[in-house]
Formats: sequence, C-alpha cells, structure tokens
Amino acid sequence: MACRHQLFVFRGWKTIGSSSFRRAQRKSAAERRGRQLVWILAILFCPTKTGWTQNDTPSPTFDFNIPRQRADLALTEFAEQADLTLIVPHELVRDAEANELIGQYSLQSGIEILLAGTGLKPSFSNHVVLSVSAEEPIIDEGEPMEVNKKAGVLAAIASIFTGGVAAQEPDASNTEDDQSPLELEEIIVTGTSIRGARSAAPLVAFDRDEIEAAGVASLAELLLRVPQNFSGGIAEATDGFAPNSTNITGGSGINLRGLGNDSTLVLLNGKRIAPAGFGDFVDVSLIPLSVIDRVEILTDGASAVYGSDAVGGVANFLIREDYEGAETRIRYGSATSGDLDELQFGQTLGAAWENGNGILSYEFNDRDNLDSNDRTFSEDADDPTDLLPAQERHSLFAYVRQDVSSGFELSGTGYYSGRESNELGTSRSSIDGVRITQDTKVFGGSIGATVDIARDWQADTSITYSQNEREGLLRNLETGEEEQIAANTKNKSFVVDAKVDGTLFSLSGGDVKMAIGAQFRTENFESRPVRPRSDLDLDRDVHAFFGEFFVPLVGPENRRPGMERFEISIAGRHEEYSDFGSSTDPKVGVLWSPVAGLNLRGTYGTSFRAPLFRELETTNNAVGFLIALPNPSDPSGSTLSVLSRGNNADLGPETATTWTAGIDFNPVQVPDFTLQATFFNIDFEDRIDNAIALFDAFTDPRFEVLLNRNPTQSELLALGLLPFSQNFAPGFEFTDAEVIVDERLRNLSRVETQGIDLSVVYDIQLDQSELQLGLSGTRLIKQEEQILPGDPKEDTVDTVFNPADLRLWGTVRWSADQFSANLNVNYVDGYKNNRVSPEVSVSSWTTVDLNLTYDTGDTFGGIASNTRVSLIVLNAFDEDPPFVETLLVDGVSFDPANARPDGRTIALQVVKNW
Repeated sequence: MACRHQLFVFRGWKTIGSSSFRRAQRKSAAERRGRQLVWILAILFCPTKTGWTQNDTPSPTFDFNIPRQRADLALTEFAEQADLTLIVPHELVRDAEANELIGQYSLQSGIEILLAGTGLKPSFSNHVVLSVSAEEPIIDEGEPMEVNKKAGVLAAIASIFTGGVAAQEPDASNTEDDQSPLELEEIIVTGTSIRGARSAAPLVAFDRDEIEAAGVASLAELLLRVPQNFSGGIAEATDGFAPNSTNITGGSGINLRGLGNDSTLVLLNGKRIAPAGFGDFVDVSLIPLSVIDRVEILTDGASAVYGSDAVGGVANFLIREDYEGAETRIRYGSATSGDLDELQFGQTLGAAWENGNGILSYEFNDRDNLDSNDRTFSEDADDPTDLLPAQERHSLFAYVRQDVSSGFELSGTGYYSGRESNELGTSRSSIDGVRITQDTKVFGGSIGATVDIARDWQADTSITYSQNEREGLLRNLETGEEEQIAANTKNKSFVVDAKVDGTLFSLSGGDVKMAIGAQFRTENFESRPVRPRSDLDLDRDVHAFFGEFFVPLVGPENRRPGMERFEISIAGRHEEYSDFGSSTDPKVGVLWSPVAGLNLRGTYGTSFRAPLFRELETTNNAVGFLIALPNPSDPSGSTLSVLSRGNNADLGPETATTWTAGIDFNPVQVPDFTLQATFFNIDFEDRIDNAIALFDAFTDPRFEVLLNRNPTQSELLALGLLPFSQNFAPGFEFTDAEVIVDERLRNLSRVETQGIDLSVVYDIQLDQSELQLGLSGTRLIKQEEQILPGDPKEDTVDTVFNPADLRLWGTVRWSADQFSANLNVNYVDGYKNNRVSPEVSVSSWTTVDLNLTYDTGDTFGGIASNTRVSLIVLNAFDEDPPFVETLLVDGVSFDPANARPDGRTIALQVVKNW
C-alpha cells in the first residue's frame, strides 16, 4: 500500500494528507489493540527512502505557507505542502487554533511552531511520529514507541514517503502476540470512479449525525427536506391525487429537479437496485433509515459515470458497514389530530474480527392510515378516502467483509424488505367502499472482490442481483369479493461490474489518476395484467464501457499567486442496448482555487434515459382507431384516418445536456463558515411523450409532424389487426385510410431547467456548547416545457402540481455536554393555481420540526448508560397545506406535490447502544 498522496482514517481518527478526506474504516479485532498497532502500520506500509531521525544531518526542509487557522485545517495544509500523511484524532484538533507557519522549515521545527500553545505536543521517532498530550510526550525521541496510558493514547502518525527502502521492524516486546493487521481503505465519492479523486460536480451529503438530527422516521421523509428533490411524481401522498403519480406499490421515489422519478438514478452502496411497479421509479421507502450511514446526492447529470437515468442526478445510499456494537432503536409517534400512529423498532449488530467485519440490521415499521375525514382540507371527500395508506414493513440488511490475503478482499451485501400497504377509497375505483391491498417485496445483494495489482492500482469486480415484485388486490367492503387491481409486476436486475483504477504518472501538481471499466447488465420486466390483456416477460441486455481521468495541473507543490489548485476531470461512457440502440456520453469538470479557501468549479456533460419496458411494449398498449377527421382542405370536408395510439417499439433514449458553475467558499479567517452556490442548466430533449391531435390534426399546423400522408397497405393493416383496435367509420376498412395520425409515445418533448442551489453552514464555538446554523435552498429560474417542435415554450415553475420557484431548509443545532436541540424549518414558496379560471394564488407553506435529545452516557450506569432519548415534533405548529381548489379528487383541496397532509406529529425515540 502506497502512502504518498493518501488520506486514511482509523476509527474516529481524522487523517490529514495531500488529498481529500475519506471516511473512517477500522478493521481490527478490537479498538484497544488497533490503537497500539497504528505505529506498526506506518512502519510496515510507509517505508521511507529519506526517512530522518533526530540524528539526520541535515534535516530536509520544506517551503511552508500556512496562515493562522483551525488546527485540523492547518495540519491538512502542512501535510499537503510537506507531501506526507498524518493520522490525527479529530476531536483533539477540531477546537485548537494553530499558528502561522511561513518560510522554510524542517518537519520537526515546522510542526513545533505550528502547534505551539495548542496543547498538542509533537514527538518523533525514526519515522516522524506525531503524538499529542497536554502534559507530557507519549513517546521519547529515538526510543521505541509505547502507549503511555497516563499521558493519553497515540494520536497520530506522520510518515514521509518517497518510496523504496524496507522499514525497521517493530519491537515485538511492545506489542501483543495476538495483534491483528490493519487495513486502511480509500473511499470513492459519488460522482467519480476513481479512488481519491475530487469531483467538480455539486454534491449534497448527510452523515449519520445529520440524519439523526432531522428527526424523521424514514428515508422518504428525509428526502422531502432536500430542496433539490421535488415531492411531486410517484409518492405515497400523491397517488391518485396528482397527475403523473400512478403508484401501484404504495411506495415513494426521488424526483431531482422535478424531471421525473425515472430521471434520477438511485444506488445502494454504489450499486443499482431494481425499480418498482412498471419500472419507472426506485422505491426508496423500502430502504430502512436505521441502516443508512450516509446519503450522497449528486445534483448533476452523471451518465458519463453511471449510465442511464442519471439526468436529474444520482442518489447514493451508503449503509453502516463499519458499525461495531449493538444498537436498539424504538420509536413511537402519533399525529395530534386523527389516528395516524406509527411504531418503529430496529436492531443493529456490528462486529469486527481478524481481517474482517460485518453488520446485521433489522427494522420493523407499522403506520396507520390517514382518513380524509381527519383533515379540514379533505373532509368533504367521498367516504371512505384515505390520504395516506396504512403500511407495515419488515427489512433486513447484512454486510460482511473479509481480507482473504494481503491485497485481496472479499465483501458481500444482502437485503430483504417487504411491505404491505392498505388503503380505503372510492377515488381509485368505480366500486364504492373498497380496500386496496398491495404487497411489495425487494430483495437482492452483491458479492465483490478488490485486488491490489501494483503500486496503488486496484481491481474491483462485483456481481449484483436485485428484484422487486408487487401484487395487488381490491376487496369490496360490502360483498367481500376480491379482484386483481392493475398489473402484478416483477422487475429484475443482474449486473456484473469490473474496474481498475490507480495512478498513471505524476505531474508537478499531483498524481494523474485513471479508471477504466466495463459493465454488463440484464434487466427484466414481468407483468400479469388484468385480463383480457396478455402476460408480459420482457428483457434487455446492456453492455457498457467507461473511462475516467483526474488531472491535477496545479497543486501544493507548484502553486503560485492566483493559482492554489487547478484540476481537470474527464469521463466518458458508452452503453449499448439490445432493444433500442446505444448512447455515448462525455463529461468534463474543472476546479480552480485562486486563493486558499475559495474554489471555482464547473461541469459540462450529456446524460440519457433509456425507454422503459412499458413504453416500448406494444402487445397490450397499442391501438388503432379508424375515423373520419375534419379537414377543411379536403373537398369532402374530412379525411379518413387511423389514429395510432399507445406505446412505441421504435422509441430512442431521452437525452440531456447539463452544465453547472459553482463556488465553494471556506475563508481561512473564518474556518467554521462554509458557503456553496451552484448554477445549473439542464436541456432535456427527445423526451418521451404523446401529442393528442384528434379533431385538430388537419386544422392545426403544429400537428403536421404527426401525419403520415402516404401510409402503406401493410402499415394500415397492422393497425387494424391490433387486439383493441376499433372501427368508427362504418362501411370502410382500415386499408381505406389515407392518413395515419401518429399519437403514440414518441421522442417529442423538450424541457429546459435553470436554477441556483445555495448552502450556508456556520459552526459557532461557545464557552460550554456548540451552535451550528445552516441554510440550504433551491431557486428555480425556469422550467420550460415544449411538447412539439413548433409549440411555444410553457414555463411550469410556480404552478399547481409543479415545482415552486423557491424551497428552503434551515437548521439550528445546539449541543452541550449530553444535551442537544435541533430546529429545522421547511419552506415552500407560494405559486399559482392555473387550473382554474381566473388563476388564483396559492399561499407559501412553512413548517417547523423540533428534536430534543439527551444522551445518558455513563451518568446512570447499567442498562440506562449510552442511551439517547429524543422528543421529536414534526410540523410543530400544525400548519395545514395551503388551500388549493379541488382538482382531481372531489373534496380534497390541497396540492400533494408541494405539501404533506400529515399534520403535527409527536414522537418519542429511544436509541440504546450496548
């Protein structure tokens, strides 16, 4: 394992080095033994050609230019400018302030000046070993390292690496016989395939602490608070109450930028998972929140890296692979109005052993339905009508990792999640008084292997299988009769991935890295529809090839005034589909740092979405109508035509061109302040849609593109033989028609979206506590739609059932000792209801969430120790959704795409760590 330009983290220790931060991975039998072995790791894996001790003459010097700032940031710059790696416990350096260091210094003198007065005492052995202690050094210079429990524990290691010479073996007397070797691993951030590379693309991330602070019970609820995610489309609260919300599973998807659930790629631990229903969304509500360690949302097109669907962005959900111990979680919540109660139980077990670790997590969730009679804005709806279905879910996740030999690692992930959804309603069926039951199951997993090849090159291969299946029944509450409702569906995905990545060569600005790889996947869709339609079993094969480069032209070693850092990333991917064609997509990213603390970045690329199976299949969803349509230019006043409607086997992919320009500002004078702003533009073309011409086919010139004025006899006959075709022109046959009016799904539509994302975070260190202020938001400038090429552009922003122009999420977090308080404010701007005449204004909607938590720590001892008790109030002021005149369902007067009907919910949550 090479140590140059590497950044590693050991357990809760923060590693500082000449590349971006990576998350912690601890892979030893026990933390106690692991901490004693950190120094051995440095000697074994970071040998030094020019390694120096206190007796080296002369000591090498380095040119430092580090302003006075927070210690962890200063140590980061120190490591970058000295080209070394530091491993430091973050909690010991986070609150300290380092000194200015400008000029040429040796490592020893430089770090002593940098840390003077901080309480961090550096010490050195024959490898530059930095240890911290407020009272006395842990390690005497020149002596074998030994942990002194009175002084504290080993805090950090810094090892110069320029390659080559074997290291001195550690003194076995200072170690235990049963010590286990450690392996420290780099992490790939969502948006790139290269370990250790930075991406210029905008990324929104939530770690475990931020997830807990949000106070929500499910992943779907958490995503509702992400301003870039539009809550319209397919979700449990929109089913039947909003357009484009057909939801035969009772689940919820993610809809970045409001471009459709099928235009957001969803990954679990970086792997694709099978979609739900008709294959048009991934059901994120089936993923238990208790198993999630981190959520990473790439708000930029990324087909160059991931392939199809990554138009609006990518949501990657990473599980708690490295958790150790046992965690029991119990939550009970209830709405203060109505019978909307929810019970949640979770149990997570994690362990580490010699050369491996694993986690097993189970979660149970049971929630009641929300009756329309329990809300004033829906009390006039037909009875019974449920605004939210009752749901019961069981989920099980498992992960295991094992080092088979040096440089060879195997890992596996498995999961199962099953949900039964029940709702009462008359709005979804012509039968009065029905109960709709839907059973959905998703299960699958992956097996992967990583192999160190040479230097820092690594091969990564995996096999992933995922399946989502759904069955639904409608039961008449009066007669007890049951019938199938909609289609019973099954979606399957089988993926084989192979990739190698590593350093090609080094420039003065840093290491040029590359990744190349290939992917093969098989997608399958099965449907058992309501008769008389036919059963379907459709599949496709996809072959993909991709490559990516990360080129740091300017870095710490060759920086100059006005050019602290300059990096270019280039990615490309080619995908070939067995059923419709292919797509090749490039992406370029640039990051320029003119001064310390300021990054200017931009990206440009293309993305695509492959047609869904249900859009391509014509067995059940294609029909022809023979009809005489008005035509003023025809002497008879009409033209015998065939209206062709339904799906289309000749569809191509939807395509998009995306570019972003952004700024990251983290001033060295105020290191606890961060501002990020991104302008984005998405030109989404060839969107699959249908234009209904009907009686205007020959009177409106816009529809000329739909007319086939010279159809062949075989084309007309084929339309007449479709199972559901009908003849509305008595005395004529389909072959008598003069024109085909093609109203099938086609690559017609275009949407252009522009907006600005903003995120501001300020951490304030008070005397006895910490305060964090945060604000994130999205301002949509426009979202213009155009169905036909000659149509005028229609801006849908700020209209009912479409995204509002402004969404904000503000946070205030305070913590002191064992107490913490989190206040979250969610804001949706007002808009227009243009579905009524004259159009009327819809008010803005603001809700406030509160989360008060007490951590017992060791205060009480026994079973009460290490327990977090939280009182959570969501929508604390019980704000009803803004009034919107009844639209799709009589008596339901709100817009479920921009508001939730839950009302105020109070929950008590207890999390016990054993």
